[in-house]
Amino acid sequence: MLSGFHRDASTWPPKPVIIITGGNSGVGYGIAHRLIKQLGNPDATDIVDAFPEQVPLSAEDSKARSPFSTPNGLTLVLACRNAIKAHRACSNLLKLAGKKRPEDYRDQQMWKAERTRRAMAQSFDSDDDGSAPESSKAAASRPRYLTRLEYRQHWLDGLRVEFVPMDLASVISVFGTVSAIQQRYPYVTHLYLNAGCGPFIGLNWGAAFYALATDYIDSVTYPKYPIEKTGEMTKDGLGWTWQCNVFGHYLLARGLLDHLNKAPLPDSRIIWTGSLDGLPEFYDPKTYQAIEGGKAYQSTKFQIGLLAWAFNALIKAEARGHPVRTRSYLCHPGVVAGNMFYDLLGWFLDLGMRMAFYLARWLGSPYHCISEYKAGMAFVFVGLAPLFLLHTQQDRAQRLARRHLTRSSNGNVQISAKGDQPVDAQEVDWLPTRFSARCSRGGNEYVGIDVVLPSAEDPSRPKKWWWDESLATDLLETCEKHRRQFINAK
Repeated sequence: MLSGFHRDASTWPPKPVIIITGGNSGVGYGIAHRLIKQLGNPDATDIVDAFPEQVPLSAEDSKARSPFSTPNGLTLVLACRNAIKAHRACSNLLKLAGKKRPEDYRDQQMWKAERTRRAMAQSFDSDDDGSAPESSKAAASRPRYLTRLEYRQHWLDGLRVEFVPMDLASVISVFGTVSAIQQRYPYVTHLYLNAGCGPFIGLNWGAAFYALATDYIDSVTYPKYPIEKTGEMTKDGLGWTWQCNVFGHYLLARGLLDHLNKAPLPDSRIIWTGSLDGLPEFYDPKTYQAIEGGKAYQSTKFQIGLLAWAFNALIKAEARGHPVRTRSYLCHPGVVAGNMFYDLLGWFLDLGMRMAFYLARWLGSPYHCISEYKAGMAFVFVGLAPLFLLHTQQDRAQRLARRHLTRSSNGNVQISAKGDQPVDAQEVDWLPTRFSARCSRGGNEYVGIDVVLPSAEDPSRPKKWWWDESLATDLLETCEKHRRQFINAK
């Protein structure tokens, strides 16, 4: 089977350089695993499988190839604090990619493609003029193009999975990470801001049982019963959770913005990781560092959403009239059975939590992906899809949101977007949309779009999710003010 790439290596696009914070475990590791699976083949199937029912893709969309697919390979960089875990993750990812024995590596998509090729070989080969693109006659007439196996072998030769140390709770460490990346790599194409933490110290079991009994799905989707430690500060004098989840990532994105703009590939991407329970009811602009109050995790996750949307305005301002080269997006992984609560629960209760998540999915919750790998689909779609496809989906969702406000219990405008024509990419980026990881009852992952309209447009909107541009702008200015203070202090 042909890959569509010419044998002349000078025609191949340069390899993407992708940074993932917290990529040694959890959702970050799932994103890394999925990126390797997708980019290791000439066609990234997550692009065409993202909207199986909600958004039937046109034939043109289905044939769209990721601009980041290339036989030149991939440089994947895990930015983590724990070096031992990071090196172990790098080794495991290389094994998953089949780096040592590419001839033994077959992923699900490759097997499916091979079965399809064998089933259709007879009908294709009976085509006398060889017009069928996958026929052996057609392949023989196009010797200048790589086969899919040749593409994969070249890609594996160019695959690099590396580690750069970073502690988000230390401003000096983040500055050092920025410098290391700038010195080691000529450009960056993707920045996945995934790492995060929460000061969880226990659960309010009474509140947990009451929530489970009164609203089961809501209680395991937007839990309000975890107990968080208050008063946590970093050595930099900032709120610990706020610095790890919000400010540390802002420093990294701000510091690497010029490097993102240098990428020779079209439109670099910053992808922020939000959370379902990052709701505005937990956010007070006066105490934005969330040192007190007991809901630091939820408050900071809401702030991540504000920053992700507002960061596009900063990018546009930094471009100073030149074309925008970098885009900022917000994703959330749904509900994942990660390791954040394992130390609190132990293995037995952790198993019970997982079973509760599966029950919620079987009862109809679309957000319980449970698996980190499944949750990674939304992030990989946003990272690899052609820009016109991303912005077409955003525009479809936004237009339908204004016409048909269908709310879920948490106040989001849930959209199954449909439409026809691509739109101007410059306009769509600035809309408050959020890509979400979702799963069917049977566990088949797909991508959803949550549209959050400005609160002023609908005063009756439930105060669980809304968009306030002034809040986002103020938060961006606050982060920039802190950044300049630390730069001056250096």
